Amino acid sequence: MKNVMICIAVLSLLVGGLGCSGSASENACGGEISSIFDTVCSKVSECEDVSLADCISSLNNDEDEAFSHELADNFGIGAVVGDADIIYTPSEAQTAIDDGTYIVNDDHLNSCLDEIEALTCDDVTSAFDVAGGWQNVENIIPQDHCPNSFTLSE
Repeated sequence: MKNVMICIAVLSLLVGGLGCSGSASENACGGEISSIFDTVCSKVSECEDVSLADCISSLNNDEDEAFSHELADNFGIGAVVGDADIIYTPSEAQTAIDDGTYIVNDDHLNSCLDEIEALTCDDVTSAFDVAGGWQNVENIIPQDHCPNSFTLSE
């Protein structure tokens, strides 16, 4: 039991403490963004020579706005206001979901996560090579349900 609690605490720190504000219980990236990262990274670490923790750390990077924007676009997060793109970091994206700026389409999000889990390693390695950097990880995101996972509220 003690080992299980230690593992949960370590995972909480890894998933919640990287790039997001707040304590583990108040973590801004705790919700849907964390679920997306967990699912994507589970598949990537299954198929590539990278640990789950390294993958989550790389995706949960509030400093790399262009990268975050590319990944977020594949889930319907991002907006154009006039001529300007609104670019969300992972923590900002979760805040926009939590405050109602974006509405979660649970059916699409759950189907999207199922589609990611169903990817074969051939699907992953043909679309993305971790040795080339993380900037192309969005290429593994299926386009059936994922782009409709979130919609901008009006």
